[in-house]
Amino acid sequence: MPAPAIARLSALTKRVLAMPELIKAYEDLGASAWWTSMEDIASYRTAQKERLAPLIRASGAQVD
Repeated sequence: MPAPAIARLSALTKRVLAMPELIKAYEDLGASAWWTSMEDIASYRTAQKERLAPLIRASGAQVD
């Protein structure tokens, strides 16, 4: 996906997630929503992959 499209979708998502009515709808369901950047998601995924790799390998699965 082109970077400008990702940036636009990210900005729109951040704006929507700040709307009080959406926040209330999530809270009514016992949930919460928060915005995070693509960079933060990529960093989290990398950290989790590294953290869980030994467990995955011990199960006989492969870490890709």
